[in-house]
Amino acid sequence: MATRWKSKRLAFTAWMLLIGLTAVSLVTAGDIWTHRAFLKDNYYFESPAFQEQLCAHTNLIQFMHGENRDYMKLTDEQKVGKERLAAWDASYAAMLKRSQLRIQTEHSERLEQAVQQGQGPEELARIRLEQQQDLAKAEADVAALKPKRMAEFVAYRDKQYQEAELDLRKRAGSVQYYIRDKSQGENFTTYTNIQYTPIESNLKDEALYWLKLPQTFPTESEYERTLNQYFQEKQWEGFLIVPLEPKGFSQIHRDAVYYSSIQDRIVIELGLLAACLMGMVLLGYFLYRVKTALGSTLPWRMTGWISQLPLDARLALFLAGGLTTIGLIDEIAVFTVPPHPSQLLLLLLLALILGACFCCFVMRGGSPRSLGQSERSGRKV
Repeated sequence: MATRWKSKRLAFTAWMLLIGLTAVSLVTAGDIWTHRAFLKDNYYFESPAFQEQLCAHTNLIQFMHGENRDYMKLTDEQKVGKERLAAWDASYAAMLKRSQLRIQTEHSERLEQAVQQGQGPEELARIRLEQQQDLAKAEADVAALKPKRMAEFVAYRDKQYQEAELDLRKRAGSVQYYIRDKSQGENFTTYTNIQYTPIESNLKDEALYWLKLPQTFPTESEYERTLNQYFQEKQWEGFLIVPLEPKGFSQIHRDAVYYSSIQDRIVIELGLLAACLMGMVLLGYFLYRVKTALGSTLPWRMTGWISQLPLDARLALFLAGGLTTIGLIDEIAVFTVPPHPSQLLLLLLLALILGACFCCFVMRGGSPRSLGQSERSGRKV
């Protein structure tokens, strides 16, 4: 009797371990599949997150050294631009024309009324003088708008340029650049925020990431293709460099560490998955050997009613359990430190569902009649 009880207890323990390992294996496999891209070396530097950060830097470089090269040497008219000045002139000319037409119409009506009323030459002269004064005032008012608008626009551009210059200077600790502008022939101009000339062969050891532009080989990144085309149009060549160690806060370096930690976690999960699968094989073989002892344990008896259901009903239950399992695998995130209690509860629920499916559809083998005969024969013994 003691031996049979010991066999039942051992079988039940093995069954619980098997269900737990199965749940952990599924969750681990799901997490590995979701983050499989992180296993690639330097995945962060090919990710949209990095390209978004790098794009913010290159936009400032293009703004400062491309669109606004020698900005502080420009006159106010040059800062505004010929096209914008022409548009302003056309707008003010139309505004003046409308004002002149309104003034002429008003004074013409007054002159007609004065003539109809039989007023003398002095009154008519006074109306004409007022008309000339109103026209001169309208012309002066419109003429004063352009200098005021130009001063406001130049002040806005100056502020925009200064903010971009300050922002680019602040970012020097996370992204460095060295660019030669060869658009003016041999007398090229250098745009850089570093004190040395980078050597390509040394960058592998001195930089966390570097990009030589323009590239001579095709790339799958739309951002890199656009940037490469810009360098070619401007006749630029040089390097974008992410140093090994940042100076000050750097979102790029912070994200790189985060992506690296995920990669390390996935590698550990691969080892965990291999260990779980090996344990499942050993436990499965053990349970197969002690199947009779497992048949009289509590979970086996609790799920016995399912074996009495028609095959279609059992398949529907199995499908529902499978869909629930897939949903839980997608929701469970236990590989965080510390794991949230709700995630552990979801993992327990997943184990219970797997345990029920295991009892009903694996160990029973879909043959309740033969199982009942084996249980009766076991009781006779």
